[in-house]
Amino acid sequence: MAQENARRGSFWDVGTVPAVYPRLDGDRTADVVVVGGGIAGLTAAWHLAEAGQRVLLLEAQRIGRQVTGHSTAKVTTQHGLIYTDLIERFGTEGAYAYAEANRWALEEIAETVAQLGIDCAFERKDAYLYTDDESRRPELEAEVVAAQRFRLPACLVEDLPVPVPHKLGIRFSDQAQFNPVAYADGLARAVVQAGGNIFEQTRVTSVEEGNPCGVVTEGGRIEAGAVVLATNIPFGKTGEFHKKARPRCHVGLAARIAEPFPEGMFLSLDSPTHSLRMAPTDQGPVLVAIGDGFKPGSADPGAKLRALETFVREAFSLQDITHVWWNEDFDSIDRVPFIGRASRESENLYVCTGFSSWGFTNGTAAGRIICDLILGRENAWSFLFDATREPHGERQRGHDEPAVQKDRDPNTLAKEEAALIEKGEQILAAYRDEAGELHIRSAACTHLGCTLAWNGVNRTWNCPCHGSAFDYRGKLVHGPAVKDLEPVDAGQGRGGA
Repeated sequence: MAQENARRGSFWDVGTVPAVYPRLDGDRTADVVVVGGGIAGLTAAWHLAEAGQRVLLLEAQRIGRQVTGHSTAKVTTQHGLIYTDLIERFGTEGAYAYAEANRWALEEIAETVAQLGIDCAFERKDAYLYTDDESRRPELEAEVVAAQRFRLPACLVEDLPVPVPHKLGIRFSDQAQFNPVAYADGLARAVVQAGGNIFEQTRVTSVEEGNPCGVVTEGGRIEAGAVVLATNIPFGKTGEFHKKARPRCHVGLAARIAEPFPEGMFLSLDSPTHSLRMAPTDQGPVLVAIGDGFKPGSADPGAKLRALETFVREAFSLQDITHVWWNEDFDSIDRVPFIGRASRESENLYVCTGFSSWGFTNGTAAGRIICDLILGRENAWSFLFDATREPHGERQRGHDEPAVQKDRDPNTLAKEEAALIEKGEQILAAYRDEAGELHIRSAACTHLGCTLAWNGVNRTWNCPCHGSAFDYRGKLVHGPAVKDLEPVDAGQGRGGA
């Protein structure tokens, strides 16, 4: 398969020259601390800094290079079959607020790109949702009626300009796409120009609510009037958002194809779903394809990637695959993100999470809502996204247990082989890297102790319960966990650090 020779990692880093921000070193004070350097955190930080707040933004890794930088980067109000569902769950007023927030966010991103002069390949494109199942026509017709009711540019189409099987679809006109990493870099520069401070490679380990709040990091402590957790899923117990939002993963690839890619952005309604768009590069356009979502630990990511490559080969004249990657988002159980105060008791702690893979418009709206709440301004959409609401849906339940091998000697692992190995009362997460070094850590997630599952695409250990991820050395990639994996007890096997 062509993907075996592809680069592991997001396509969106190609050609970008990011600024490098320092680690936090020492104690600080601030009006607002924003934790998380993705679209939501950057947008909130920028608006707050522009309003005169002393803002510190903390990113555990690199700005814009986690969930934000691993997406298809569609900037659209077309979020699948959602508006009919929102009317049923939240009534017309709630569904209208969702549409208005996302429509505003689409135009806000367009204006921000122009205002700040961000070179992020921003392009207006139509967004299509399609099906090959004629029996789904009533669903699509109802969705068009609902979307048009909220003044969204939707219409039913019988023929789509894409070479995949389809019977009909929905077109949302004048949507957009861009390079998410370049856009995030532009927002980060704007935060600094507005007087904010950014620190990378600075992981927050705990937040103490109060007045002021205390933010504890590996490099120092910050006292702040307000704290915003924009970390994909909030860490800590406040709000229990790991029960209100489900982790969902997908694999992606970037490929060169022989024929011109059709104009537009495309999402299939039928399972397995596929998301398709083109991206301009100096060497010509590249196809960006995302596979169907799945719960971490419930499927083999490598098999998902092979299936995605097969789909692309059947639909296009594939020349070569340049990049393969993995991403993880969190789906709100009632399809509406949680944005606002972390709990009814929280006065100065704010969250934004559960974007359900539509984080560019929802995350941009989240930045505005959070800013308005902190500054005491009215916001017409905050009632819908209220993070303290009891969600209209079934809470997180159960998960598949990963396969564990009993009493295997970790030293028998081949290069690039991983295994969960039961040794006495402990389960080991063991991996031998391509250089032959053996890495062994406890397989218990440091969030709530669930047994981790191996992800060969990303070379990470992923939690099937609540979505935490750790690299093969045991270093935390993202939460809700806040600590690295524990080393194994002496005598449980030899391994690298």
